[in-house]
Amino acid sequence: MFAQAEHNTTIMKKNTTYLTILFLLLMLSSCNDDDDTLPPTALCTKDATTMEDNYIELKGFRRGEHEYDHRVISFTNKQMKDNIEYLTAKARKEGVEEDKLGFRVYIAAKSADEFLGPNEIDKIKGDTKSFTGQGEVYYTTVFFVATKKGDSDDPNDYENLYTIPALDYGSSRIPPIQYKSNKPCPIHPDSTH
Repeated sequence: MFAQAEHNTTIMKKNTTYLTILFLLLMLSSCNDDDDTLPPTALCTKDATTMEDNYIELKGFRRGEHEYDHRVISFTNKQMKDNIEYLTAKARKEGVEEDKLGFRVYIAAKSADEFLGPNEIDKIKGDTKSFTGQGEVYYTTVFFVATKKGDSDDPNDYENLYTIPALDYGSSRIPPIQYKSNKPCPIHPDSTH
Protein backbone atom coordinates (compact mmCIF):
# COMPACT_ATOMS: atom_id res chain seq x y z
CA MET A 1 0.00 0.00 0.00
CA PHE A 2 2.92 2.34 0.82
CA ALA A 3 4.46 1.62 -2.59
CA GLN A 4 1.18 2.55 -4.30
CA ALA A 5 0.98 5.82 -2.34
CA GLU A 6 4.59 6.61 -3.29
CA HIS A 7 3.79 5.80 -6.94
CA ASN A 8 0.74 8.10 -6.84
CA THR A 9 2.86 10.88 -5.32
CA THR A 10 5.36 10.53 -8.17
CA ILE A 11 2.58 10.70 -10.75
CA MET A 12 1.05 13.77 -9.09
CA LYS A 13 4.46 15.53 -9.15
CA LYS A 14 4.72 14.80 -12.87
CA ASN A 15 1.14 16.01 -13.43
CA THR A 16 1.91 19.22 -11.54
CA THR A 17 4.96 19.74 -13.74
CA TYR A 18 2.89 19.24 -16.90
CA LEU A 19 0.16 21.62 -15.65
CA THR A 20 2.81 24.20 -14.82
CA ILE A 21 4.30 23.91 -18.31
CA LEU A 22 0.87 24.31 -19.89
CA PHE A 23 0.13 27.31 -17.66
CA LEU A 24 3.43 28.90 -18.68
CA LEU A 25 2.65 28.24 -22.34
CA LEU A 26 -0.64 30.10 -21.94
CA MET A 27 1.16 32.89 -20.14
CA LEU A 28 3.83 33.20 -22.80
CA SER A 29 1.35 33.12 -25.67
CA SER A 30 -0.78 35.85 -24.07
CA CYS A 31 2.20 38.13 -23.40
CA ASN A 32 3.96 37.94 -26.77
CA ASP A 33 1.28 38.95 -29.26
CA ASP A 34 3.82 40.28 -31.78
CA ASP A 35 6.46 37.60 -31.23
CA ASP A 36 6.16 34.39 -33.26
CA THR A 37 9.19 32.82 -31.58
CA LEU A 38 8.29 29.38 -30.33
CA PRO A 39 8.91 29.17 -26.58
CA PRO A 40 11.13 26.29 -25.42
CA THR A 41 8.23 24.95 -23.31
CA ALA A 42 5.95 24.46 -26.34
CA LEU A 43 4.47 20.96 -26.57
CA CYS A 44 4.16 18.93 -29.72
CA THR A 45 0.49 18.18 -30.46
CA LYS A 46 1.24 14.47 -30.26
CA ASP A 47 2.96 14.83 -26.87
CA ALA A 48 0.06 16.83 -25.44
CA THR A 49 -2.37 14.16 -26.64
CA THR A 50 -0.19 11.40 -25.18
CA MET A 51 0.14 13.17 -21.82
CA GLU A 52 -3.62 13.63 -21.51
CA ASP A 53 -4.21 10.00 -22.52
CA ASN A 54 -1.69 8.97 -19.86
CA TYR A 55 -3.54 10.97 -17.21
CA ILE A 56 -6.91 9.52 -18.26
CA GLU A 57 -5.51 6.01 -18.00
CA LEU A 58 -3.46 6.46 -14.81
CA LYS A 59 -6.29 8.13 -12.92
CA GLY A 60 -8.92 5.58 -13.94
CA PHE A 61 -11.15 7.87 -16.00
CA ARG A 62 -11.35 5.32 -18.80
CA ARG A 63 -12.49 2.64 -16.34
CA GLY A 64 -15.16 4.95 -14.93
CA GLU A 65 -13.49 5.20 -11.52
CA HIS A 66 -13.72 9.01 -11.58
CA GLU A 67 -16.45 9.54 -14.13
CA TYR A 68 -17.85 12.51 -12.22
CA ASP A 69 -14.52 14.29 -11.71
CA HIS A 70 -13.07 17.20 -13.62
CA ARG A 71 -9.82 16.73 -15.43
CA VAL A 72 -9.86 19.93 -17.48
CA ILE A 73 -10.07 23.39 -15.92
CA SER A 74 -10.79 26.30 -18.28
CA PHE A 75 -9.99 29.99 -17.98
CA THR A 76 -10.76 32.85 -20.35
CA ASN A 77 -7.88 34.82 -21.81
CA LYS A 78 -8.93 37.78 -19.64
CA GLN A 79 -8.89 35.63 -16.48
CA MET A 80 -5.39 34.35 -17.28
CA LYS A 81 -4.05 37.82 -18.10
CA ASP A 82 -5.70 39.33 -15.02
CA ASN A 83 -4.26 36.53 -12.84
CA ILE A 84 -0.73 36.98 -14.20
CA GLU A 85 -0.92 40.78 -14.00
CA TYR A 86 -2.23 40.62 -10.42
CA LEU A 87 0.39 38.13 -9.22
CA THR A 88 3.17 40.07 -10.97
CA ALA A 89 2.06 43.45 -9.56
CA LYS A 90 1.70 42.08 -6.01
CA ALA A 91 5.10 40.37 -6.21
CA ARG A 92 6.66 43.64 -7.39
CA LYS A 93 5.19 45.36 -4.30
CA GLU A 94 6.75 42.57 -2.20
CA GLY A 95 10.13 43.46 -3.70
CA VAL A 96 10.38 40.42 -5.99
CA GLU A 97 12.12 41.32 -9.22
CA GLU A 98 10.49 39.96 -12.38
CA ASP A 99 13.48 37.76 -13.22
CA LYS A 100 13.08 36.06 -9.81
CA LEU A 101 9.30 35.62 -10.07
CA GLY A 102 7.65 32.30 -10.83
CA PHE A 103 4.22 30.70 -10.69
CA ARG A 104 3.14 27.37 -9.27
CA VAL A 105 -0.04 25.50 -10.19
CA TYR A 106 -1.52 23.32 -7.46
CA ILE A 107 -3.90 20.48 -8.22
CA ALA A 108 -6.69 20.69 -5.65
CA ALA A 109 -10.27 19.59 -4.96
CA LYS A 110 -13.41 21.27 -3.71
CA SER A 111 -16.97 20.11 -3.18
CA ALA A 112 -19.43 20.06 -6.04
CA ASP A 113 -21.58 22.81 -4.51
CA GLU A 114 -18.54 25.11 -4.31
CA PHE A 115 -18.29 25.36 -8.11
CA LEU A 116 -20.37 28.52 -8.25
CA GLY A 117 -21.14 31.16 -10.83
CA PRO A 118 -19.09 34.38 -10.90
CA ASN A 119 -21.71 36.27 -8.86
CA GLU A 120 -21.70 33.68 -6.07
CA ILE A 121 -17.95 33.12 -5.55
CA ASP A 122 -17.62 35.34 -2.48
CA LYS A 123 -20.16 33.20 -0.58
CA ILE A 124 -17.63 30.40 0.05
CA LYS A 125 -14.33 32.27 0.43
CA GLY A 126 -12.72 31.27 3.71
CA ASP A 127 -15.14 28.39 4.22
CA THR A 128 -14.14 25.67 1.74
CA LYS A 129 -15.29 22.27 2.95
CA SER A 130 -12.75 19.64 4.00
CA PHE A 131 -13.17 16.17 2.56
CA THR A 132 -14.44 13.60 5.06
CA GLY A 133 -15.08 10.71 2.64
CA GLN A 134 -18.72 10.38 3.63
CA GLY A 135 -20.23 10.05 0.16
CA GLU A 136 -19.37 13.62 -0.79
CA VAL A 137 -18.61 14.61 -4.36
CA TYR A 138 -15.43 16.64 -4.77
CA TYR A 139 -14.10 17.89 -8.08
CA THR A 140 -10.54 18.53 -9.19
CA THR A 141 -9.54 22.15 -9.66
CA VAL A 142 -6.29 24.11 -9.79
CA PHE A 143 -5.03 27.24 -8.12
CA PHE A 144 -2.13 29.52 -8.95
CA VAL A 145 0.50 30.84 -6.55
CA ALA A 146 3.22 33.42 -7.09
CA THR A 147 6.70 32.15 -6.19
CA LYS A 148 10.13 33.70 -5.84
CA LYS A 149 13.56 32.37 -6.62
CA GLY A 150 15.67 31.40 -3.64
CA ASP A 151 19.12 29.84 -3.82
CA SER A 152 18.26 27.54 -6.74
CA ASP A 153 17.52 28.23 -10.40
CA ASP A 154 15.12 25.25 -10.41
CA PRO A 155 11.53 26.63 -10.43
CA ASN A 156 10.50 23.61 -8.35
CA ASP A 157 12.61 25.05 -5.51
CA TYR A 158 11.13 28.57 -5.67
CA GLU A 159 9.42 29.70 -2.45
CA ASN A 160 5.66 30.30 -2.30
CA LEU A 161 4.71 33.92 -1.65
CA TYR A 162 2.05 33.38 1.00
CA THR A 163 1.53 37.13 1.43
CA ILE A 164 -0.10 37.15 -2.03
CA PRO A 165 -3.50 35.42 -2.33
CA ALA A 166 -3.66 32.26 -4.44
CA LEU A 167 -5.99 32.45 -7.44
CA ASP A 168 -8.65 29.89 -8.50
CA TYR A 169 -12.17 29.85 -9.88
CA GLY A 170 -11.69 28.43 -13.32
CA SER A 171 -14.57 26.44 -14.76
CA SER A 172 -15.05 22.90 -15.95
CA ARG A 173 -17.59 20.67 -17.60
CA ILE A 174 -18.59 17.04 -17.65
CA PRO A 175 -17.74 15.41 -19.93
CA PRO A 176 -14.56 17.40 -20.50
CA ILE A 177 -13.31 18.33 -23.92
CA GLN A 178 -10.55 15.86 -24.70
CA TYR A 179 -7.32 17.07 -26.27
CA LYS A 180 -7.31 15.35 -29.65
CA SER A 181 -6.13 17.19 -32.71
CA ASN A 182 -6.19 16.15 -36.34
CA LYS A 183 -4.36 19.33 -37.33
CA PRO A 184 -0.64 19.38 -38.17
CA CYS A 185 1.58 19.96 -35.16
CA PRO A 186 2.76 23.59 -35.13
CA ILE A 187 6.12 22.43 -33.74
CA HIS A 188 6.60 19.67 -36.35
CA PRO A 189 4.54 20.93 -39.32
CA ASP A 190 6.39 18.77 -41.84
CA SER A 191 6.14 15.51 -39.91
CA THR A 192 3.42 13.00 -39.15
CA HIS A 193 3.03 14.30 -35.58
